Amino acid sequence: MLPDYIASFYNCLRSPYVNDFEQILIIYLEGDPQFENGFFNLGFFGKLLINSCLFFQEYIGAYLPFNVLFLSILVPIVGAFLILFVRDVNKLQYIALVTSIVVFILTLLLWISFDPFQIAFQFIFPLKLSYLVEGIVETTSMTCELCEKDPLTGKSKIVQFDMADLYESVNYVLDHHIWTTASSIVTPYMDPSFLLGLDGMSLVFIMLTSFLFPFCFLTNWNVIRINIKEYLIFFLLLESLLLVIFSVLDLTLFYIFFESVLIPMFIFIGVWGSRERKIYAAYLLFLYTLLGSLIMLSGIIFIYYLYSFTDFYALLSTDFLYSIQLIGWVTFFASFAVKIPMFPFHIWLPEAHVEAPTAGSILLAGILLKLGGYGFLRFTLPLFFIATEFFLPLVYTLTLIAIIYTSLTILRQTDIKRIIAYSSVAHMNLIVLGIFSMNLPAIESSVFLMLSHGVISGGLFLAIGCLYAEHKTRILKYFSGLVQIKPLFSFIFLILTLANMGLPGTSSFVGEFLILLGIFYQNMWVSLLAGTTVILGACYSLWFCNRLLFGNLLLSNIQFFTDLSRKDFHLFIPLIIFILLGGIFPDIFFETIHSSIMLILSSFTEDATSYFLLQIID
Repeated sequence: MLPDYIASFYNCLRSPYVNDFEQILIIYLEGDPQFENGFFNLGFFGKLLINSCLFFQEYIGAYLPFNVLFLSILVPIVGAFLILFVRDVNKLQYIALVTSIVVFILTLLLWISFDPFQIAFQFIFPLKLSYLVEGIVETTSMTCELCEKDPLTGKSKIVQFDMADLYESVNYVLDHHIWTTASSIVTPYMDPSFLLGLDGMSLVFIMLTSFLFPFCFLTNWNVIRINIKEYLIFFLLLESLLLVIFSVLDLTLFYIFFESVLIPMFIFIGVWGSRERKIYAAYLLFLYTLLGSLIMLSGIIFIYYLYSFTDFYALLSTDFLYSIQLIGWVTFFASFAVKIPMFPFHIWLPEAHVEAPTAGSILLAGILLKLGGYGFLRFTLPLFFIATEFFLPLVYTLTLIAIIYTSLTILRQTDIKRIIAYSSVAHMNLIVLGIFSMNLPAIESSVFLMLSHGVISGGLFLAIGCLYAEHKTRILKYFSGLVQIKPLFSFIFLILTLANMGLPGTSSFVGEFLILLGIFYQNMWVSLLAGTTVILGACYSLWFCNRLLFGNLLLSNIQFFTDLSRKDFHLFIPLIIFILLGGIFPDIFFETIHSSIMLILSSFTEDATSYFLLQIID
């Protein structure tokens, strides 16, 4: 019965009689004579489900005495501060683990109270009330008038506020998502404003971040012995920085926090790396990403020099000249392409993965690589849409070369971590191809595949970490026939490998199939070449799995062995649940990001704009 409830509720959302969420619930619970024969009479369990949603949204979401988004960013900082005063190793690890779990619970509250049908950013948190809003046309000693331009009708109206209550005027602008053009800004932006907010796309990346961090602490439980206090502090600070990156709404502050994550990752690899080349790998990571980001910094300075602000709201409604778009696109692309990484900037990733500790590899593949895709979707496409169309052949060429080249390179690797690292490069470049396909199915699927890849690659690195912790080697030739001595490990690893190659029924299949379908609408030949990732992915995945799990057992190399511990086995259960849930019920995630992606599409596609406006009016 539950799928019928979901289908009925979905049809109700799309009804022309429905204007807002409260009316949806009224119709859903009480029925409406305009619908045929009590179409929404769903019985006790259906009403219980919707009543629960209403309760969470009204009482937990709207009436919380604090901003959940800001609190989720603050909690890791508080946890890191508490660790400073604790000496016992077990207590240190428990504090870090509990802190990460609390952050995950807070992000669950964000998801529960998030309204996926609202196009404006939600959970707005202005840290400074000196935030100067757009369009102040007249200011006296008593009143403040703001010119609000409706993005749908184009009409303007004057809204008056008492200057004695500046907080009310600021909140009105933030809550009503006032959009203006750059020419209407009379009062200049004096400094960057620490403005936080979430849309559907930001929310799913924040959920992914908070979901993976507890795994990072558990997988290295009692493994890190050197400077463990500093290790845990850096991890918690890194979590806070990542949450800010996915929610900050100012370009300058985005760059600051975007670069700040380099510091803890450099230290993780250089201090807690596993082999002698860890210093080389740390500097390779640092220099590649830093040089790319410095180019983006020059673009941000150039934009600020021309327009005197870097606020995302104002930039989104600014009509950049064609030449400025070309310059801005190149500078931003240089930074995000290194972070993905795209060809030929991918050399740093395999080295960093091989030398990083297990938790560092999970974060690197699960979250940090997604910063490049997030940057493309948040800034490059909406701000420089004309330049995006101009540079499409370049993007298609680089991504296709990376997909084919890295897939073939995997077959000649000997280190297990390096195999998974090159696989991540191929998958991330397929995601970039979907992002720049510039149509709804492919872009939404790119976001979904980033979530799926974050979980699957994190699970693979977790499995290899368990193998390395016991045998102290990751060289593939030393392993064979593990299914005979490690049945639980082999079962888990086989599921993750099949998911990584896009087996139907897993989350990767949904993302890859819809990306290829969306690319086919844009360019058939590009889609055919990109489809080789499915064939090559199956080739290297089955080859890798066969070499590791099956064949003759090499007793000369493996003399002492145990299967997965209870703790390690339980760690894989949530990952497998997510993989299967995403493969069977992907709409759970697509509904969350739909409005955000349509807003991005409305920047550069007339058909998408018309469709988006119709969706809002309906």
